[in-house]
Amino acid sequence: MPTPGRRLTDRMIAGISGTGTRAEYADGGAGGISGLVLRVSADGTHRSWQLRKYAAGRRHKITLGDHGVHPTETTDAARVAAVAALAQIQATGEAAPVGAPAGGVSFDRLCDRYCAERLPGLKPATQTEHRRRIDRYLRTAWSGRSAGSIRFTDVYAVTQPIALRAPVEARRVHVLISAIYAWAVAHDIDAGILFNPCAGRPQPAHTEIPRARVLTDPELARLVTVCANRGAGTHHTAPAQRAAAALVLIELFTAQRGIECQTLRWSDLTRRPDPIWTIPATITKNKRVHTVPLTPRAVEILDRRGWSSARRRQSAAYVFPGRTGHGPIVTPQRAIRSIYRIARLPQGGPDGVTRHDLRRTVATRLAAAQTAPAVISRILNHAPPGPRVTRVYNVYSYLDEMRAALEAWADTVDDIATAG
Repeated sequence: MPTPGRRLTDRMIAGISGTGTRAEYADGGAGGISGLVLRVSADGTHRSWQLRKYAAGRRHKITLGDHGVHPTETTDAARVAAVAALAQIQATGEAAPVGAPAGGVSFDRLCDRYCAERLPGLKPATQTEHRRRIDRYLRTAWSGRSAGSIRFTDVYAVTQPIALRAPVEARRVHVLISAIYAWAVAHDIDAGILFNPCAGRPQPAHTEIPRARVLTDPELARLVTVCANRGAGTHHTAPAQRAAAALVLIELFTAQRGIECQTLRWSDLTRRPDPIWTIPATITKNKRVHTVPLTPRAVEILDRRGWSSARRRQSAAYVFPGRTGHGPIVTPQRAIRSIYRIARLPQGGPDGVTRHDLRRTVATRLAAAQTAPAVISRILNHAPPGPRVTRVYNVYSYLDEMRAALEAWADTVDDIATAG
């Protein structure tokens, strides 16, 4: 809750210092604006104005700008912006200040900066999807417009047609727009961008239903058999299919994410005393180094790719290189879908098999085999179950338990394949 008080002045604000936690000061008293709040960061270095008001049938929370920076560099300027925002809400219901500059950075320029400055911190696959959606939906609709002129009505005009044919895609486009504007407001990209047009607005279409697909014994048997045949290195099998077959088996026998398997380097592997795969923090989803025990079955697959060579073991090259040989394989989905099709695995819809379903299958089968939840979480590189304080103090690696569980799983898979 904001600290109540008298009408704020520039001199009063200059004397505010950091308190160790974020503080809020209401613009009260005679001459103040009801609902106008100054937010001060924990160290006192960042001060921003926010308007909180119930109007036009709902509650609004609008970030007006930083104190000391145009257009809210003074308390008087902040009050002017607040009054304009309230008038705009009453007139149109939109949570945007009246007279938000139509100039400033263009939407194309905002997208360029977002892609250059924000995307490099995301996973490669996420970067690709963001760029695709920006180019396909957003630039097509808003190219040439000022970034500060976009309102929720514009967002709705983009997402609603998508929602009619692809509800999940519509939600992700909405989330992307919100992320772009939240980033722009947080980094003060331009004075013309004063608010996030998606703030407080519902996402389109329906809620995504979590997948629950687990492969059956016959499906596992067919998949392992096809991968073994395609990955044997015979002359009639294309290199892309041999690589995809090995990639599928590595995902199946280690239960790691597809992108982590794709970016596996020979230098990430250690053969002695026990084979392990160390996934760097730059690759993992939670940004923590993850150690995966390699079973004899996984070692056999890697040896077929070349790990048995002493020179290869010292190389920083990728186990699954791309076409140029200088980077990892980027889009193996087509070859993997081909393998799924040969193995007669359904594709598409809730019953179709995806790459991530292999990971869910391993976790489910381990749980059915009475594997401890903490061990399953460690294999998947998830936060272990239990209170957070326990997770903080428990630094045991569970490496031996993980190895035993994965070896038992490999034996199960071989038994299923043999019986099938």
